[in-house]
Amino acid sequence: RLHLRRSHLRPVMLGCRVLAPALQSLAFAICLVMISLLTRVDLAGEIFRASIQIVLDTPFDSDGSGRTVRNARNGKDVLTWLETVFFPKLYAEQTKDGDRTGYCTDSEPCLMMQGATTSTTECSDGLVSGLNNCPSWMGSNTNCCEQCTGSDCGIFTWYTENIKIQATREVNNLAENCDDEMPSWLPTVTSDVEEDLPVANAADNVYCPERIARTTASGTTESLPRFLWIGRYNRVVMTRFSLKRFQTENLTTTQFQNAYPTRMTSEIKASSTSDNEDKSTFNGYSYSENDGHQESGAYVTFFNMTKSKHVTLRKLEELANANWFDLRQGSFVVELLIFNGNVNLFFIVSFTFEQNFNGLTSNWVVSHVLDMNLNDTDQATPILRFFLYFFIICLLGIFFSNEISDISSESLDYFKRPAAIIQVVTITFSIVCIIYYTLLVLNYWYINFTFPMTANVEDEETVFRRLLLLASRSETFNTLLSFNTCLVFSRCVMLMSRTAPDAAIFFNMIEEAKKPLLSFFLMSGVMLFGFTLSSFYLFAQSTSEFRKVEGAFLNILMMVMGSPNFDMCVNGDIAMGLFFFFVFHVFNIVVLQLFLSTLIVGYDTAKGGVDDDMGAHADEYPLIRFLISCREWIKDSTSVISATAGSLRQVLFGSSSSGAIKINHEKIASLRDGRVSMPKV
Repeated sequence: RLHLRRSHLRPVMLGCRVLAPALQSLAFAICLVMISLLTRVDLAGEIFRASIQIVLDTPFDSDGSGRTVRNARNGKDVLTWLETVFFPKLYAEQTKDGDRTGYCTDSEPCLMMQGATTSTTECSDGLVSGLNNCPSWMGSNTNCCEQCTGSDCGIFTWYTENIKIQATREVNNLAENCDDEMPSWLPTVTSDVEEDLPVANAADNVYCPERIARTTASGTTESLPRFLWIGRYNRVVMTRFSLKRFQTENLTTTQFQNAYPTRMTSEIKASSTSDNEDKSTFNGYSYSENDGHQESGAYVTFFNMTKSKHVTLRKLEELANANWFDLRQGSFVVELLIFNGNVNLFFIVSFTFEQNFNGLTSNWVVSHVLDMNLNDTDQATPILRFFLYFFIICLLGIFFSNEISDISSESLDYFKRPAAIIQVVTITFSIVCIIYYTLLVLNYWYINFTFPMTANVEDEETVFRRLLLLASRSETFNTLLSFNTCLVFSRCVMLMSRTAPDAAIFFNMIEEAKKPLLSFFLMSGVMLFGFTLSSFYLFAQSTSEFRKVEGAFLNILMMVMGSPNFDMCVNGDIAMGLFFFFVFHVFNIVVLQLFLSTLIVGYDTAKGGVDDDMGAHADEYPLIRFLISCREWIKDSTSVISATAGSLRQVLFGSSSSGAIKINHEKIASLRDGRVSMPKV
């Protein structure tokens, strides 16, 4: 009879119960990692390399010095970069009228006498593809769109607010159909299709193929918008400029008043509002509160990237003439909105320039990604994301319940444990992540967003602002998620260290050496602070890396981590730089040796304690008890199986009660001898 002893199963179940918190934390961390992977940050990096990297790496100066946008020194350099690199690279892949391929397509049909075309589907409604009819500058054997002739041209329909106007597409005489007089109803044409409107008499209207275009309120026509692409598949949607200007004041000191009559008041940050910035109207541009980069207020202007290159550069020239890039430029931000339809990702890139009143320019590039598929249940990725969110919420509820129970049972000693503090911080960050995610996916603009955006200019600018706000929330969510993932993994490691003695060596080492380590960090911190101030005073005047205290601190920290930075020290001051370099590294070698000695002593102490526990109290560790219980359970189970197999063999084949056959060697030998002595027949 096969039976399992409950005394062996109970320790196994107890061990599983002890390991459960560590396994739950590990599962929680794995879910957070999967959520991070589903944010598709890798795709954002690929889009950045395909579309923006060339804008950063291309030199903008004409003197051959190779300066890129990272080396821009003032507003004039920023203007030169926009004129020679930024906009030209955005328009580099745009096709133009007369190109053999890419200009006339099914999605972007051509107008009258535009080409080249290969079929009528590449022409606007009412036009057909001709045969070798393009202007001579396009080359020979080139087809362009032309008017339709013949009885099979059909009827063309315009929709206005009150009436539906129809006319035949047949154009036998282009000059008669397209006379100078503009129809009175043409400015009222709308893109909204309403079939219930009354129909005007087709005989009273004529069809002019040259007027197939977007009509403005003044009655003039504009070319149909053509999309701008960069990196082949990334559509450039819109660009926004945000400007902050220095506020000047008259110099009252008589000692320098004649030489320097006015001065800048203070530095201006692009992401914050300052009382020292100029907010008055200048050259027709008004300051917009709660607008611009990060809604910090600025002079704002938008660029519609469906316009042609020369229109965009002409508007940039107007800004230059309006003193947008003069000496009073305090901060300037270029924000570019890109859409990749293959993965439904919006990509926002911000180029920030902050002018210092000392003549220095700080600039950096920040990119954000906005995934528009979070609510799309028709795809597999959002469904997996929703499942992970549900699993995370369930685990979060378990963690919250366990921590409430621990706090109520040991309220005084609870916060003395580092693992408990990490767990509380993890739960807090998890709740904040859930709130941010809810604010993102349940936002009205996120749910009801459609692309392409509306043709109304003001509505496009509003949608642009909303997308930037959503992208900012998405970036905050990703930042909180990444930080929380590190905390959860730390919590998981701390829980797993309690299950076995060898796993706890690291934390035991920190515990044994905490006082020497505290003294070491205090000493090294004082030394680091002293060398930071020393390098700042010595090299700030000559090297940009040490011109601020925080920059000097980071460079000294890099030297501690192993970067020599010899050239920086020597370039800052030849004589004192050498002395500073050698003195610092001598102190650094001594400090590192003290640090290693402290860790080694702590490790030896922790290792000795673990060896003692392994000899005397090994069975007190949950993981060891769990493994011992599993071994006993397997041994007991195999003995039962062996006994059952022996009983079955006895029933089927028969054997002695002992279950083994004994061989009588003496009897075998006597029988062999008697057989030899028998007479042969």
